[in-house]
Formats: sequence, structure tokens, C-alpha cells
Amino acid sequence: MAAADSGTLTKQFKEQLLQWIGRQTGKFVLIYSANRDGGLDPAIFHQQCDGRKPTVTVATNTAGYVFGGYIGLAWHQANSNTADSNPSTSFLFRLSANNVFDPKKAPCSNHERAIHGNGSYGPTFGYYQWLSFSGSGKLTGVHWTSDVTYNIDNAYKGMSCQEFNGANHLYTDFEVYEIQEGQDEHISLEKSPWRKGVNWKAEDLEKLKDYILNYNPLRQLNLKHTNILVVGQIGAGKSSFYNTLQSIFKGHVVHKARCGGGSHSVTTKYRKYDIWTDEEPLGIKLCDTMGVEEEGFDGADFQYILDGNIPDRFQFNPAARITPSIAGFIKNPTLGNMIHCVTIVMDGSTVSMMSDSIITKLKTIQSYANERGIPVVLLLTKIDHVCKFVQEDTSMALRSTNLQKIVKTVSDKFSVPTSSVLVVRNYEADMELDDYIDMLALVALRQMLRAATGFFEEHADRLAEDNLAALNIKPN
Repeated sequence: MAAADSGTLTKQFKEQLLQWIGRQTGKFVLIYSANRDGGLDPAIFHQQCDGRKPTVTVATNTAGYVFGGYIGLAWHQANSNTADSNPSTSFLFRLSANNVFDPKKAPCSNHERAIHGNGSYGPTFGYYQWLSFSGSGKLTGVHWTSDVTYNIDNAYKGMSCQEFNGANHLYTDFEVYEIQEGQDEHISLEKSPWRKGVNWKAEDLEKLKDYILNYNPLRQLNLKHTNILVVGQIGAGKSSFYNTLQSIFKGHVVHKARCGGGSHSVTTKYRKYDIWTDEEPLGIKLCDTMGVEEEGFDGADFQYILDGNIPDRFQFNPAARITPSIAGFIKNPTLGNMIHCVTIVMDGSTVSMMSDSIITKLKTIQSYANERGIPVVLLLTKIDHVCKFVQEDTSMALRSTNLQKIVKTVSDKFSVPTSSVLVVRNYEADMELDDYIDMLALVALRQMLRAATGFFEEHADRLAEDNLAALNIKPN
């Protein structure tokens, strides 16, 4: 059970909730606890919580789940639904499953029925989508039992009852917190960066530019350019990342590649974008493809892209698979046609809400790359939406505890080192360049190029071994 005064919410849980809510600061004040306040009782709940907002309801159960809901509305006993004029501020959530931190969010999809107030019930989200308890709960050993109603995927979309709390309603505690103005003592910026090696000085920015401008790995391979495939969910920021890099080397903000955030991909063609200076293109191509959607994904298409079979400007057809018979299909691709590094792009502000289906599809692409020895890095975008400090000052990115936690979560989900999870803030509404935005983007590109260099070195080693084998000479 949770301690009587400290409550269930750890620093990690509070940071995750504040990120979802869209606040950088907030003081979590425990206003109701079944264990502390005398029971799982609607009367006690309403006495302690009615009229107070915003609140977070947090339950724990015998299956090791921490779950609940957030509302910006006040609880009441009027036996009626309460509409939320801004439904994005109401959501159900899971913070932990089977005693492992595993955050997931289900936003309100029916603002007319955000909550229901009734003096006979505990917190009720939607129109009985989650009626948390009714009547007086009974304490049996270490858990509370009460009448509970679940129908989660109705007014709140994106999570099943099994995902929400393991379909287990044996509460070990049940709490409500009011989020007040102020700074919770557990939540702050780190005193020193959690990622080393990034300096914010102008001379370091110029060194990064020079490294990228002069990048030319393994001259014996005679490669004209390095191909970096960017792939991710619709609206993740793939095209925006290209625009950011192009802006840096052009010296002003440009929006060459179309960007979007709707339900269907703005990118409908396979494009190999050059990054231009004022005089010539760099030896780097960013290969952009359709955003990964819930439906219409065929992993075989990405295998052809990785292998270099797909020509530039190829028009995708969601209704038809790619086959060797398509116009322009490259039947005998060279190393120059192939992909040399895969970058999986994710919206840092919505990573925790990505569906299992999308994650599975991205992992499939990761698996195809791994089979071919192609390095994979992950790129978190929109980091200014994750942390208010970063929104105000991009150089705070590597001190943000919120962002650090997201990097660790993504690292765990995709089984990669945290050093392979890169962070950027793309140019969106900006009209002028910002050195700090440039710095993160160039650091990310440098890491992609370093990864590609490893791929080239492995390829060169294989060529050398093949040449020795052809001469019937055994390598040392």
C-alpha cells in the first residue's frame, strides 16, 4: 500500500502526467486516499474532492498496475454528465503494468460525456465508461473490493480494459490529487546535462557544419552520396527534419518538403532529397517515404527500399504492392542505390500514445534493417512540446528530465542504446534560424553519418574478404 501521506505518485509518474497535461510545473496535493481517509467510500470522496480542479485520480491494484484519469473539471453530485469544452484536457491513463513503468494514454473522444457526477459513485469518467466504485468498499486483507463498471473504449479511446489495468479491480489504494500552481519539489531540470558531448558554442556549431560539408567516407568505395532513410508515423516530422537541415545549409528557413499532420500521409512519392548549400548539394541524400499508418502497411515494400530497388520519385499506390515489374524497378542495385542508415522518426510528445500496431510496424522495419546490417537510429521530434523549458530555450533539451525519461522509454521499447535515440526541434513557425535548433539537428545528422560509416566499413571488409577468396588467399 502507498504511504498515508506521500501517496502513490513517484517523480517519474508526476513527470509523465505533467507531460501529458502539457504543463512543466505543478504541485500534486493528495486530497483523498482510501487507505488514509477511512475507506473506499463515495461520501468521503465527494466531501474531500467536490469543487476542486484540476484533479488526477490514481488507483493501484493487486496486478501491479497504476492507472487512473485526469480532468480539468470539478467533481460534483448532480447526477448528470459534465461536458468538457476542451476534451483534449481529459484522459484516462496507465502509468505502470505488472510493476513496470509502461505509460499509455486514452484521450477523451466524447466531450459531452467527459465525466459523470453522482453522490452514490466515486470518480466516474465518461457515462459509466469507468465507474471506479459505488457503495462502501470492503477491505479484504490488502485490497479493497467494490462494484466497478468498465467500458473504456467509448468516451475515451485508445485503450482496452486489459491494457488499462489488466481487467483487475482489486484496489490496493485509490487516490485523488489536486494539481495546484507551483513547483513540485521532485520535478526540475537536471543540474548537469544527461547527455555529454554537446556544446552550445558558435565555434562548435561551425565545426559540426564543416564535418558534414566534408563528409566523404571510404574514398575507395567511390560513393557520391550517403543514403539515409527517414521513416515514421504520419505527422512525426520526417519532412520537417529535412526542411530543418536544408534551412541550416541555406542560411535561412525554408520549407521545401511538404509537411502534414492529418490522418493520411502528405508524402506519396519516394523522394531522395539533396541537402543544398548555395552552390552545390552535400554528399548526403535524405530518403523520404510515406508515413506509416494503421492500415495499408506492407513490410515487403520497405525491403525493396532498403535494398535500393526503388527509383527516386516513385509514386506509391496503397492498394498495390511493389513488385519487380513496376516501372523503373532497379533490378541490380549498387551500393550507391542502397540505404546506408535508417532513421525512425517519432513525435516525442505522443510517443506514449503510439498504438501497438504502429510500434509493431516500426519494429518490423527495424528488423529488416538489422537483417541487412544497416544501422538504425531513432529521432525524437517536437521536443519543445514535451518541456516548457525547452520551448523557451532549446539549449535546455539535454537537461530536461521529461525528455530524458522519454528517451529512456523509447530506448527500452526498441531495444537500442539511449545514445541511438536522438532529439531535435524542427523549424515550424520560426522565420529566422536559431543556433540551438541548428546544433541539435546537426548533432543528429552527424550521428547518422557516423552510423553509416560503420556500415561502409563492414561492406569494405566483405569486399576485401571476397577479393582474397577469389585469389584463393586466406585472410590473417
